Amino acid sequence: GAAAAAQSAALQVEAEASPTPSIHRARSAPAKAAATEEDEFSWRAHAEEDDDCSPIDERVEGLIDALNKARDLMNAEQMELDKSKRALAVTEENTKCELGRLRQREHAGNLSRLALYEKHKKQVAEAHEEAAAEGESSGERRGRLDQLRAESLQMALKMQEVFDALIPYFTCVAILEQQVEDARQLVVTRQQECRAARRAYHASMDALEALSLEIQKRQQASREAVDAPEPAERQELAEGQELAEGQ
Repeated sequence: GAAAAAQSAALQVEAEASPTPSIHRARSAPAKAAATEEDEFSWRAHAEEDDDCSPIDERVEGLIDALNKARDLMNAEQMELDKSKRALAVTEENTKCELGRLRQREHAGNLSRLALYEKHKKQVAEAHEEAAAEGESSGERRGRLDQLRAESLQMALKMQEVFDALIPYFTCVAILEQQVEDARQLVVTRQQECRAARRAYHASMDALEALSLEIQKRQQASREAVDAPEPAERQELAEGQELAEGQ
């Protein structure tokens, strides 16, 4: 009776202890999955088992790496392009505001006198053209032309001070316009670089796709070669077919 009781207790302890390995496996599964996710190329360890024991083409990893680099470069170039466009918009707005301030406040008087001088020069030029077109001028017309010439000379003498005062204005305008032009050229350059990076990315995708198709065709050919009967088997099949047809 004591021996039977001892045997029963041992069986009970063994039954209670048996779930432990499965629990351990269940707890270790997430850790194993996490370790697999951390390893970018962990699939290579079991690739032969998952793909009918066919070896992995060594070019795949290189093309994937090239594709990732091309994608990162394309994204970086797009960010630089967006940044340059924002900078251009800011530069254009600042230039517009600064030119408005210079023209309407700081140099308004001198610019107004310069505009009058340019208008007067245009009138003198038109009067000379009319006189030349009509041939011999009348005394009144000649007097008008002489008056315009005298006024132009007087204005030119007075405009020297205006020109000197406007030197800072024209210098600022040239600098501001050059800044806008530089910002525009940067956008053009970034657009060219972005297009080149996009073409490189698509070329990497095409190369990887072409290699994938090549591997698939090679694997298909290998499977067909394995499934194809040997010459002796084909002979037996042919003889069996002939016998069947003879009967």
